[in-house]
Amino acid sequence: MELVLDFRIEVLDRFVANETVVLLGLASGTFVQDGELRPENRLSVPAAWRVLVDSELVAVWQLYANQHSMHEILKRISAA
Repeated sequence: MELVLDFRIEVLDRFVANETVVLLGLASGTFVQDGELRPENRLSVPAAWRVLVDSELVAVWQLYANQHSMHEILKRISAA
């Protein structure tokens, strides 16, 4: 089962230093409820990603974002 069918990462800026890449932007999507993408379950939050590359492969992928809104939506969906 997919939780966020329209998940999207929008990169607004990036910084590269050696094997480290930092991406700044937005993470967005709509949580599925009863098989539907409802507008009240849409989320868009500022986010940052730290990526470590080793031998041209992603070795570490870290996300930094305030997940409070996501937890509130999931709590409301679970209670329905």
